[in-house]
Formats: sequence, C-alpha cells, structure tokens
Amino acid sequence: MTLTVKLLTLLKNPRFIIALMTAVILSIAAGSFWPTEQAEKFVYHTRWFNGLLMLFGFCTILSALRKNSFKFNRLGFVLTHLSVILMALGIILYSVKGTWISCSLSPGDSIEKIPGVKDDEFIPLGFKMYLADFNVIKNDQGEIKQYHSNIHIYHNDHLVLKKNITVNDPLRYNGWTVYQMDYDKKIEKRTVLEIKKDPGIPFVYAGFLLMTIGLTWLTFKRV
Repeated sequence: MTLTVKLLTLLKNPRFIIALMTAVILSIAAGSFWPTEQAEKFVYHTRWFNGLLMLFGFCTILSALRKNSFKFNRLGFVLTHLSVILMALGIILYSVKGTWISCSLSPGDSIEKIPGVKDDEFIPLGFKMYLADFNVIKNDQGEIKQYHSNIHIYHNDHLVLKKNITVNDPLRYNGWTVYQMDYDKKIEKRTVLEIKKDPGIPFVYAGFLLMTIGLTWLTFKRV
C-alpha cells in the first residue's frame, strides 16, 4: 500500500473524522469562554482554525464519496454528510470574512469603522452608525426594567434607517447586525453594543436543516 493510499484511507476513516469534529467543537467551546475580541484573535480568525475546518470538510467529502453509485436508500447518509460540509463552510466563511466586536457609545457618538483582529487594522462598515439616544427604564422600585439604544444609520450622508434596539430586537443593515448587549453601570447614559457580520449564517442554517432531514430519514428508515 503506497503512502498516498494510506493517507487517503486515514482521511476518510470515520474515527479520524470524529476526532477532527471533536477538535473543532472543543476549539469553538474554548473560544466561547474568552471575551469576544480575544476569541476572534486567537481562535476564529487564525490559520490553524481555518486549516482544521478545511481538513474536516475535506475528510467529510471523502467519506461521503466512498461509494461512487448513488442509491435512494442512502439519501439520509448523503444529507447528513452534506449538512456537516455546509456547516463547516459557514464557519470558514465567518472565520475569513466575518467579525464580531463590542463597543461602548454615548449619545451623539458615531462610528464608521471597527477594530479588526490584527493590530492597527480597521474594518469599514460601509455606513455611519449614530447613537441618537440611550435610555435605561426602571420600575417603581428602581430596578432595571429595560434599556434600549436609538440608532440612526447614514449611508452616503443620507439617513436610511432609524431603530430602537433592545436585547432581543437587534438592528440589521447591509449584512451587519447590531445587538444591544449591556450598558455602563457607572454611566447609565453609555450603551454597550455588539456589532457582528457573519456571511456564513445561511450555510449553517441550511446545514442544520439538511441534518434534521437526513437524521429523520435515517431514523424512519430503520423503523
């Protein structure tokens, strides 16, 4: 058996693929314990993480192609493999093209670009985001009931969107999503926002859908 054949045998081995999937899950889990900026810099936008995802996707494709002929009774198997490939592709797209940072603003502040992963790197939003107002609403007992930010979006100096965002109601514009995350406890008129761009989301959602269909097919096929 040549070295190439041995390598291909290893790459499409289910145990090796499961080990790769475990490594991906553990990497994502580790990143979730860090602040957003550190997770972006040391996990999600690193070459080793991209390489791990691409190797995982490549091995999954090899595993799915082990049998050249397609049979209808293997539809569930094909769909589950395709779902994993789509989800991996979605994560890779986010790692390469996506970003996710938090920022703190006071009424009257505006931003047009955000810090990137690398030092001295800034990513243009393609529009200006202006914080018109921020309010913390309290109940009669003085407890925090809700807080929201009044965001104005300007594109080419024209006001194109106004929105009051709350914790469960973000603003979406031109591929970007702005979440209401928190506020400065010392300065209640200062909001904390999370700004995210994730071009891989449609692929991840499609992957989950195909996985649900594939697993359902496999379950009823065995009944």
